[in-house]
Amino acid sequence: MQPASIVDGWLEDVHREGIHACEVKRAATTTSQLELQQPSRKRRACSMQHIPSSQKRPKQIVDPQAVDSVETPRVLRSRSHTKPIATEQESSYTTSINNATASTLAKLTRATTLSQPSTWSGSKSPTRARSRSPAKTVDDLENADPPTVYLQMRHPDNELPPKVRDLNNNVMRASRRQRGLLPGIIKPLLIPHLDDCDAEDDDLFDDLADEGARDVFKDILHIHTKALNCFESDKPEASWGEEVVRPLLDLAASRTKGRIIIENVTSTIIQPLTLIPRGSGIEGLPYEGKRVDYGLFIAPTKDEVRQIKERLKKLPDGEVWSINQTEAYYLREKPLLSSIELKLTRSNHDPLLQLAIWNSAMFQRLEGLFDLTGQGDFMLPIPSLAVSGHNWQVCYSYVGENGRSRILRGMVDIGSTIDIVGMYRILRALDVIASYGANEYWPWLSGCLFS
Repeated sequence: MQPASIVDGWLEDVHREGIHACEVKRAATTTSQLELQQPSRKRRACSMQHIPSSQKRPKQIVDPQAVDSVETPRVLRSRSHTKPIATEQESSYTTSINNATASTLAKLTRATTLSQPSTWSGSKSPTRARSRSPAKTVDDLENADPPTVYLQMRHPDNELPPKVRDLNNNVMRASRRQRGLLPGIIKPLLIPHLDDCDAEDDDLFDDLADEGARDVFKDILHIHTKALNCFESDKPEASWGEEVVRPLLDLAASRTKGRIIIENVTSTIIQPLTLIPRGSGIEGLPYEGKRVDYGLFIAPTKDEVRQIKERLKKLPDGEVWSINQTEAYYLREKPLLSSIELKLTRSNHDPLLQLAIWNSAMFQRLEGLFDLTGQGDFMLPIPSLAVSGHNWQVCYSYVGENGRSRILRGMVDIGSTIDIVGMYRILRALDVIASYGANEYWPWLSGCLFS
């Protein structure tokens, strides 16, 4: 009967061989002495091979009970250079060890990976070949095809085009801390939420009878509380977007009587890939199709949707009917007016890079549609927003004079959600952008598409 465990087998050996626990140390010492004598025993064994069998000593059978307790049992001896001498009947302790070793090896063989072969190679594998051109900042796009050049708003060697200058002046004028920024009809409600300087500045309040001012103030106060909570709790970018940015954009869109709508485009990619700018290298690889977070879209009427579909039918076979740089079904008939990109204040990604690639693809799409109509000799600028925590900034994308390069101008501060006055500044700037889209941009775009 085999022992239940290795310990039980060892105890059986101790009992049968007469080895006491106090003599184990002496047995280990004797083992070392016996190992030193192994070479002489080997030489003696070699010389015994030449002795006739008749002269060899007969094999002696040793009685286990007669063995001196000092002699080390064979199962405890170390024979690193020779195979162990097998006994006719292995001890219980040896059997337990052998069974445990076999079981362990079986487990290692079936379920354990001791090491992985190295797969590193000095040359690039075809499966890991780069499929996109690298770009970390907007400056990397200057050598793209088509190129995008970023310039400050006030550049000494490059004046603003008239359309860009007019739009920027209107945005700046509306978002400035100036006379009439706050609705005077709700001044008693506003003063508790203003600092002493703003509360005593009568010029900040207008004298218009705006019936909806009270509801707008309640919305702004609610969004302001959310913004402070996001900042103090160090919430992620997604929380800022859904709790602060999206509600403020919706508030601005609600003031356009349904002409401007807000859509979440975080999961929307640029399609087809031919719209994405390509690198200037020999391979001409496209850049990564960057995404933005939100978009301000024109809400077309039913008749305008029908006209858009008729125009999109003229696209080449295989292309999805879309007026935008995406194949998302819910955006195909909605003209894009402005894009919004979020980033945390400690983020290391460049929001201008996302906006530059996204807007470049938009111009590429419009150029393809204009080629079908023979219209669109020039393009109106597209305003975009970059939101970093509390701070909101605006920039403008347009096509250069050569008709090929894209220009990105910015960034201009339009307000902050850290205080009530800053939030009204943002709302006024969004009002101007929405008005530009409904009254100037869409009439020009629809004229180019439908004429």
